[in-house]
Parts: sequence; structure tokens; C-alpha cells
Amino acid sequence: MSTSSSAVGPCSQPPTTSLKDLRTSESQVEEIISSRFNFPDADIAFRSSDQVIFRVHVKNLETHSNGFPPSALCAPGSGEVVDLSEPAATLDLLFQYMYPQRQPDLNEIELSLLADLAEAAEKYEMFSALEICKIFMGNGLQDNPLTVLNYAVRHGYRDIADEAAPLTVSLPLEEVGTHMYPTYMGSWLKYYGEWRKVLEIACTEGWRIAHTNPCRISNSATCPHWLGARQNVLTKLGTRPGALNDLAMIFTTAHGLYPCAIEGLRQWEYFIVVKVNDIPKFRTFL
Repeated sequence: MSTSSSAVGPCSQPPTTSLKDLRTSESQVEEIISSRFNFPDADIAFRSSDQVIFRVHVKNLETHSNGFPPSALCAPGSGEVVDLSEPAATLDLLFQYMYPQRQPDLNEIELSLLADLAEAAEKYEMFSALEICKIFMGNGLQDNPLTVLNYAVRHGYRDIADEAAPLTVSLPLEEVGTHMYPTYMGSWLKYYGEWRKVLEIACTEGWRIAHTNPCRISNSATCPHWLGARQNVLTKLGTRPGALNDLAMIFTTAHGLYPCAIEGLRQWEYFIVVKVNDIPKFRTFL
């Protein structure tokens, strides 16, 4: 049986795609345009890292920011799109600060997005966003102290850094090593070392303090419960410097278990609190 000359065999080459076909295919890809920032009279456009186009006004950029000099980016009105490294969610918040409108409610966004916004505000010097971002980042200490510490040290907010740093000593060392900016890792390790010294002193003090008052529970001349109370606290302090952030809980629990040893426990707790307060502020290690 004869075989048609038009048949394609297993070794046949696939059809080639011309440059014209590639251009046609690219032109058929629909651009994603920001629904909020697509002004008909916009004279400059930006593309986010996730490929969303923002069409805004040069005048607003110049008025509210020092970080968007259009002449250094592209000629206004040229139709050229400038690529930025931030995702659309961040730029959508950032650009709202350069128009006369109600500003975004930062209470409604997650700390990770707030941190991205704060970094973008610093990078592009968006004046109207800088201070409010600083306030809300400071309010996020309890949620993610390491993120806040990174932000604070990078941008010179030493008061915020001093508040955030003590909370980071409670984090696993692996987490800090992974997420702390390398530039400041050495400073953080020196700071962490001061907390370790205080923990060692705190544990040693527990062996020095004695509780010799009469026991109100067993009517003994000396309280037989002090050894148990001391061991309870030492166990909870363990080897974690972060336990020094939990002194109120540790000693309150011991007070409840050993009420007749409360005098010695209070003396011990006060000693540790004083030593913790004497730890130099994080800024001194920068």
C-alpha cells in the first residue's frame, strides 16, 4: 500500500513559529489594569511585580514623594511602562496616599502586608504614609516582633527597635537566623548574649536566697516547701533567655503552689526584674 507524501512521521520536525506569530500571540495577552488607578489623563504607568498596571499622575508623585522622579524613570506621557519590584497589593495601598481621598484603614490588613507597605513608603519616600506606617508597625510588636525589629533597625527607628528586641529573645534561634537581616545578626547575637548572662545570674540567685520563716501550712519552725518552690521556678526558667519575659507568670504560679514560700519568691523575682531592666538597650549594639 502506498503512503501519502503528506503524512507526518515520528521523526518529522514540528512546524516552526515565526517572529510575526510570536508578536501576535503577545499582543493577544490582555493587560491587567488596576481598577482604582487607571486615570484616563494619567501621564505615567507602573507595572507591579505580579503584572498589574497602575496609571497615575506625575504631579501627584512629585508632590507626595521623593522616590519617583519621572525624568529618571521614563519620559512622562511616552506610554512606556515602568516596572516596580512591589506586588499589586502593596502598590494599591501606597498610591492611595498621594491622592486627596480617605486613607486606607491599616487596622484591616495583615502585618505582612503592612510591613511591605511600610518598606515601600520608606523606599519611595511617600511622606503621607511614613508616619502612619511607623505607628502601626510599632503596634505590631506582639504579633511579629522580628518583622518589626527588622523594619525599625533598617530605617533608624531606635525606640521601636528597643521595644521589639526583648520579645525576639523568646523566638527559636533558627527562626531568628533565617529572618533577621544579616547586617544586624551580629548585633542581635551580642544582645542575646546579655540575656543569657542574666538568666545564669537569675538561676544562681535562686540557690543563694533562703526562706527561713515559720511555715504557715505545716507549723514547722522553718518552711519545708522552699526547696520545691525554688525547683519549680528553676525548671520553668530552664535554659531559655526568653523565659525572662515570662517572670510574672512563672512566679505567680509558684506563689499559688507554695504560698508559705511567697516571701523568698518575691525577693527572687524582684532581683531578676532589676537585672533584666539593666540589660542595655538594643540600640547600643548597633
